Parts: sequence; structure tokens; C-alpha cells
Amino acid sequence: MNFIPFKNAVAEQFARMQKYELYVAQPKPVDGKTISAKDAMWDKYQSSFPAGTNEVFRERPQHDCQCCKSFIRTVGNVVAVIDGKIVSVWDVEMPDQPMYQIVANAMSKLVKRWTIARKFRHTEDHAGTDRSPEEIDGTTHYWDHFYSKIDTKFVMNEDDIGEYLSKQTAIYEVFYRGLQTIEVSAVDVVIDLLANGSLYRGDEKESNLLKFKEVLERFDKVLQKDELPFVLSEVEKLHPSIAAIRNSSMGKLLLSITDGEDLEVAVKLYEKMVAPENYKRTTAVVTPQMKKNAQKFVEENGLESALHRRHAKPTDITVNNVLFANRKAQSMIEGSVFDALETKDKKPDFSKVEEVPMEQFLTKILPQAESLELFVDNAHFGNLMSLTAPIHADSKPILQWDNNFCWSYKGEVTDSIKERVKAAGGVVDADLCARLAWWNTDDLDLYMVEPNGNQINFSNKRSPYTGGQLDVDANSPYSEKTRTPVENIFYKDKSKMKEGTYKIIVHQYQVREAGSNVGFQLDLDFMGQITHFAYEKAVRTHEAVNVVEFNYTHKNGIEIVKSIPHSQSAATEWGVTSQQWTPVNMVMLSPNHWDDNEAGNKHWFFILDKCLNPEPVRGFYNEFLRSEFREHRKVFEVLGAVTKAPFSEQQMSGLGFSSTQRNFVLCRVSGKFNRIIKINF
Repeated sequence: MNFIPFKNAVAEQFARMQKYELYVAQPKPVDGKTISAKDAMWDKYQSSFPAGTNEVFRERPQHDCQCCKSFIRTVGNVVAVIDGKIVSVWDVEMPDQPMYQIVANAMSKLVKRWTIARKFRHTEDHAGTDRSPEEIDGTTHYWDHFYSKIDTKFVMNEDDIGEYLSKQTAIYEVFYRGLQTIEVSAVDVVIDLLANGSLYRGDEKESNLLKFKEVLERFDKVLQKDELPFVLSEVEKLHPSIAAIRNSSMGKLLLSITDGEDLEVAVKLYEKMVAPENYKRTTAVVTPQMKKNAQKFVEENGLESALHRRHAKPTDITVNNVLFANRKAQSMIEGSVFDALETKDKKPDFSKVEEVPMEQFLTKILPQAESLELFVDNAHFGNLMSLTAPIHADSKPILQWDNNFCWSYKGEVTDSIKERVKAAGGVVDADLCARLAWWNTDDLDLYMVEPNGNQINFSNKRSPYTGGQLDVDANSPYSEKTRTPVENIFYKDKSKMKEGTYKIIVHQYQVREAGSNVGFQLDLDFMGQITHFAYEKAVRTHEAVNVVEFNYTHKNGIEIVKSIPHSQSAATEWGVTSQQWTPVNMVMLSPNHWDDNEAGNKHWFFILDKCLNPEPVRGFYNEFLRSEFREHRKVFEVLGAVTKAPFSEQQMSGLGFSSTQRNFVLCRVSGKFNRIIKINF
């Protein structure tokens, strides 16, 4: 059989495909294990030759060629969408070459059975080797191999490919998810609102919305088996702002309406997002020289690739660093329409469950567990976290530990309010601490009213009566303004506290960001037991909020008399609904304690099923970086804010609990023993 027609047919097919966008198909994991596409293709190629047609030549089968192997491993799983259909490089017709036709058909069937993983980009302008010479008995013999030129539009610098593919994949995933979850009727409602001038700054978004509607209407008419080619074709035609509309404020409005949210409530939530500037972690002012010095430092140490981040995926994590993996949760399929009728679990009675310290849970209970579920309470939403990784897996380490994995809690913080107070120089190890945190540049002030009427506040920071003291006062008229402010009042020795009634008040001295990330959180920490108070409304200038009133006795400690209301109604954040059980996919320590590392505070992460952080997430923080970065800390603070990991449907998000903060969560354990326990941190 003549190999040259087969070689030419594949090259011609690949040239035809390069007129369109190219993608890479990958096999689906089997039993949670990743399958190598390169190995699978080469094995299929060798095994597809009919018996007697791939005989051993010298030492190997005649088609077992390293040059052809390189071509197949490079572009053998490349596909394109042509006329609404997915085509591969193996979709060739060779009626005069029946043996090679069998091989091509087998390869095509294999590749088309896989899923589209990403776009195709390569570092060289060709794949394979055209011909190779060999001296045989004094005569030069030429061997033909698979070979094709690669158009320059698919060729990129190796350092740029990872970031580019990550962004493109994120846009595709968000676009596809938007088409699946947003209804045309919701778009029509918003278009009517725009026509009536009922949406703040709505006119800026109307053009994108109309274009998205056109695509959505056509998508609804596509058969399910043809969805993927449709999405791949359409996403190439759209501006990224349209393709990623689901993750925008407009997308959240559309989803709220699709989900049946009251229209007035949905619009108010939308305007809360677009009217003020959203919360951003403080960024530093950077001079050109500072930027130049930092850039030189990064380039000299080959660190740039480590600064580009993405969401971590389960396949990134080695088994050594996973304390628990729930197969059932990982293999769960989409539920039926009847899931909406499921009765919500009643909140368990805390007093009737066994209390277990986290370390005991890890050593005694977790090894026997087959599945875990957490009862997520509203207060746990502050513990939502995401795990991030570098786009380039082989990047040089930039962190204080040996891997390049990071984490970020909701609100772009690395740890609890306690850690923010500690970072600001406040006392965190006192017998009683009242810690106040908020998320804008307003000047909130923390007051403690003692039993005799004495007040501890910004103008009277130390009480001669009890020894209580305010040691952190943020965003005052004379201090640097920050969007991660904290204040702290502490009593170092409870024995010096006077018995009686204490009151904690939060007073708004000056509003600087009206409507922007309003409200505050207060943690009352007595002997390590923390009570959380959340106030979600805006506090007007000179308004005082009575947060909590408690009695203190030397014998019984503190007893709360009254406080601001606690909402116990179910809410949803990151796809997780409170007041019900949520499956746990994985349990692990924070990356700074993987592989015998012990760098900083320990966290325990419970990766939750279907928990998706909808926003781009900060990939690293200055407090995580190695000491040699400190000289350029202001530049890296800015870099951390602008190199966020884009949204991904494949992410590892859930609840995190810090070793520095007392907390608890209810856990339903199934396995050798079935029970509900209260895990104490």
C-alpha cells in the first residue's frame, strides 16, 4: 500500500480546517482518572491497521515511526466546526487505499467521541516531518511521514499560550452556560425595562443585549446533539463582552428574572451592582521607576509565568494532598425538574449532635466516611473560598511554600477578621475582643459602653475602669483610607472586667462611598468562642447602630441580652443554598500545609459540589509571597489585582475554616457509621 496518498489527504484536510478556528479534543476522565490523548491516539493508530498490514520491519512495525508519532500527538486530536459539524484531520476519503481508509475512520471516530477542551495553539509553524533520509547499502532512501504547515494565526510564543487559552476557555464556558441558563423571556423583560428607561445606565448595555438575544433565539432551536458546534461557531463571532454577558451585572439580572425573582427585587439588586463602584481590594500608587524595578526583578528571576493565574481543578491536586474525595459527589449528574419540589431539611438541633474537634474528625471519622454533607448556614457565606493555580504548571515558585497554589476567601481576603486586625497591629489574643470590619472607605467607629457608662471609642481609647482598649482605628480623617478597614476593642484580662451590662455600638462618622458595599460585620470573641453579627444595610452619617448588649459575670462569662436581628432564612451564594445539606467533593488542608509545609496559618477546605465563584478571583496576595518580593510589594499588590483568575466552570470552591478562628459546621457523615456531628474548629 502507498502511504503518500494517505499522508497528502490528511495534510489537505488539515489545510482546509485551518480556514476556520481550530480546537483540541480530549478524552473524558474514567473513574476520576485523566487519560492521555496523545497516548490514546497513538495506540489507536497502531491497532487500527488490519491484520497483516503493519508487519514488523527490522525491529518495529513499519508504521511505528517517531516522526508520524510526533504529528499525531500534535494535531491528531485537532478539530474544526465546518457547516455546523465537527470535523477532524482524519475525515478523508481514499477509495483506492482501503487499508488507510480503515485507519482514518477509526481515528476520526475516536477523536469525535471526545470533548472539546480548548482552542488549538502551537509554538511551531509545522507539525511532523515531511521526509527523512536514510543510507541503505550505499543508497539514500527517503521515508515519508505525516506533515503539515500550521498557519501563523495558530502559532504563539510558549509563554503566552497558557494565559491566552485560559481566557478563551473561560469565555466559551461562560457563553455556553449563559445560553443554557438564561431564557429569552427574561431578555424580553429587560428590553422592555430599557425601553421605559427603568434601568440605571441601561442604554449602555442595550446593543449587547439585543445581539445576545439573537444568538439565544437560534440556540433554542438547535438540537441538543448540535449544541457544541453551534456554540463554538457563535462565540468566535461575538465580542467577549457579549459572550460573557452571564457574568456581568446584566447577566445576573437576567438570571434573577429567569429564576422567578420578583422583578422589583431583581432590579434593585442590579442597580446595587452598577450604581456604585464595586468593592476592590486596596491598590497602591506605583511610580514608573517602581514598576521598572519590579519588572526587572521578575524578568531576571524568570517569575512572570507564575503571576498569571487560573482556578485550580481537581486534576491539579495530587492524592497526597487530598484528605477526602467523595466519588458520589463528583459523579453527580444534573437533577430532574422535580428537584425543585424537594422539601428543605429542617435545621438540625445543635444541642443533640455529637461535638468533635477538627483534628479528631480527621483522624477518627474521615477515614471511615464514604460521603460527607455540610449544613451550610447563612453565617458560613463569609467562609466561601476558591483555590487558584498558575496557568503554567512548571512556573518557578513565588510563594512561601513549595507549591504555587493559593486561595482567596469571599471579599478577596486571605483569612478572618482576626487576621486583618492582627495585620493592622491590633491585639488578637485577649480574653475578650470586639472586632469590626467593613468594605469601603467610610469612617465607621466602634464604641464599647461599659457597665458604669464609660465609653471606649476613638476619643477615649483606654478605660481606666476596666483596662479595655481600642487599638485599631481605621479610615479616620487623619489616616490612610482603605477598603479593608478594621477596628478592635479588647480586654486583655477578663478578671479585670467589671460585672454588669456592656453595649457595643457602631457609629457612622462620615459616609464616603454612598451605596458601595454597605454594612459591616462584627465579631465578638470571648475566650476563643466567636459570635458573628452582620449588618447589611447602609449606615447614614451620624447614625448609630446598637449591635449587641451582653451581661458579663466572672462566673458565667458573657450572656447576650439582645442584638441586631439574625436572618435564618435560606439564601444562595456561589450556587450554594443555606439551611440545607450540601455534598462535599473533597476535604484538604490549605496549600501552605501540603507536602509537610508549615508556612503560616492552617486552613481546612471543604470543596463543595456545584459551588462556583461567579467573579474573577485574585490569584495571589502579598502576604503569600516570598521575602525577596517585599521590596516591590506595592507593584505586586497592583499585579495581584489585575491578574485575576477568570471564571471557570471547573473550579475548586467551597468553605474554608482557619485555625485562627473559632467556628463550627454541622456535617452529615455516611459510611461505616451514619451520623450528624458538629465539627469544632
